[in-house]
Amino acid sequence: MDRPPPLGFGAGTAWYGGKLGDAAMEAAIRGALSAGFRHLDLAEAYKTEAACGSAIEGWLRETGTPRDSLWITSKVSPQNATKLREHCLKSLGRIRVDHLDLYLLHAPFGIDDIPAAWAAMEALVDDGLCRYIGVSNFRQEDIEVLLKGARIKPLCNQIEHHPHLQQPDLLHFLKEHSIAVAAYSPLAPLTKIDEPTTLKQLLTELGEKYKVPTHEILLRWNLQRGHWVLTTTRSAAKCPRLLTVADQGPIDATDAAAISKAGAEQHLRCFWTKAFEETPKL
Repeated sequence: MDRPPPLGFGAGTAWYGGKLGDAAMEAAIRGALSAGFRHLDLAEAYKTEAACGSAIEGWLRETGTPRDSLWITSKVSPQNATKLREHCLKSLGRIRVDHLDLYLLHAPFGIDDIPAAWAAMEALVDDGLCRYIGVSNFRQEDIEVLLKGARIKPLCNQIEHHPHLQQPDLLHFLKEHSIAVAAYSPLAPLTKIDEPTTLKQLLTELGEKYKVPTHEILLRWNLQRGHWVLTTTRSAAKCPRLLTVADQGPIDATDAAAISKAGAEQHLRCFWTKAFEETPKL
């Protein structure tokens, strides 16, 4: 598998910090795998790698499914960028696999020497611990610094992306450099805003038009932009339906444009907000 399935199951957000407990996390991963998810998104910061690893190991053993049928991503926290190999090995131990399909620098904030950190990431590929490497929450200027001395180009930049945070300049830059976009928090316009919005009203109307729930319209908007989209659910029963979104096909171009226009009326960043505001540009 050279690229992940476009829709991935995340072990962050609702699960962050292990707040729902290991048993719930294990059940969720098993449910996602049994439903057909083959793209899993983890991170050491989520504190769910061990529970995910237990679920993955058990499910692979019980079903006889080969490890290579899964795409497993994890991330190293920026404060650990000077100890990358150590932390990669710890993640591998918790997840109970001998390599990661994709390993990401979780954010640029707090990394004093991005080129040195990236060189250490490249060494992980050389040693077979990771098949691909990439970044997350990186701004254009961070990636420009990284690329100056890079032997291996980042496979992707995992960023918060939804109609209220479209970041067109960053997306254009990533496309120019053939760096994929992995979109997290794709449902933020529905889950993070309580009051009515123009976008919510439009999504309701489009849900009726396409005869699907409003959250599926948001996922399709992101998928048809060519992004890998990361979502999650606490209910294993919802996983089979979630997986159908990737096969539903695009919504009409005029409807997609209307979503983009309505979303642009309001700015919303849900994660790493303080760091983006306070970290000076390079």
